[in-house]
Amino acid sequence: AKLFYYADEKYHISERTPGKDEINRIIDDLLPKLVEDCLREYLARKKGLTGVMVEEKDFDVDILLLRFKKPELAVEVKWGDVTKLDIPRIIQSLSRVKASKAALFVQDKEKIQADGLAVWDISDFA
Repeated sequence: AKLFYYADEKYHISERTPGKDEINRIIDDLLPKLVEDCLREYLARKKGLTGVMVEEKDFDVDILLLRFKKPELAVEVKWGDVTKLDIPRIIQSLSRVKASKAALFVQDKEKIQADGLAVWDISDFA
């Protein structure tokens, strides 16, 4: 249901009948945001914290969990390819919010090497 509402808000699909190719492009475009939102809500509820997203001029953090406005956990969600070159930038962005813990959430953590950063995938929440 959330995917439909995101797609309708951005692409107005309830007002027309999109083709199969367009639907696939919409899903590819919106799925990372949906994963971010669902993971933010899940972690906030599970840990009893407030989940927010940080968007600044020169960096962003997909998930920041706060305990009484104090950053406790920062998470970057990457739902596409992650290269070794991406890891330092991700670590730098996460460190800017000064949370006590940081993690990277990906589709398959076995494919990622990130020294100094916890790497999670869905198997960590099963």
